[in-house]
Amino acid sequence: MFGLDAQWMLVILTFAYSLATGVICIMNAVNNSTLKKQAIDSNDHQKQNAGIQLYALRKNVLAALDKGKYDEIYWDVAMLFDADINKQFLDLADVAHKLQALSSDMSFYERFLVSNTDQAQYATFKTANKLNESIFEEKAKKLGTFDKNVAITVDGQTKQLNYHDLLKNKHELSIRLDKMRLDLSVNMQKFIKDSIK
Repeated sequence: MFGLDAQWMLVILTFAYSLATGVICIMNAVNNSTLKKQAIDSNDHQKQNAGIQLYALRKNVLAALDKGKYDEIYWDVAMLFDADINKQFLDLADVAHKLQALSSDMSFYERFLVSNTDQAQYATFKTANKLNESIFEEKAKKLGTFDKNVAITVDGQTKQLNYHDLLKNKHELSIRLDKMRLDLSVNMQKFIKDSIK
């Protein structure tokens, strides 16, 4: 029925069809690769645009951080930065609140001295307390006479306060807070820079 030429023609057509199918598959793979690259480029471009749009807000948060306005920027840090920076900020805020509590206890102690010591002892306390934090050892030595526990009642609750210990803890926490703030500031600056690349 079919001659030899017709059979060869079918083989050639089948071969051509298979070859064309293979070429189409290769072209689809190349197109998919190109589309993936374009999608990645588009995503990177969108992230860069978002980073540029958020730059001013992030810069304001960074400025507030440097001024110690931690309570004001709490939600901004959570919304504008990644989870690692947010955790670092929460740790810093915790230390800042502890430092604030120490300062409050130191004020209670000073009020206690005003009403429970003579003027000469209070004057010694005030003079020593005015020394700069950078000469902590000298300040601590001059305040050594206040290295004893004193029971002070605040809001109906009695606290045992030792001014020398409070001063030492404040000094240590201040150093720790400054280091944490510097580290966080550097990480925020890096995050902002990376977000606009």
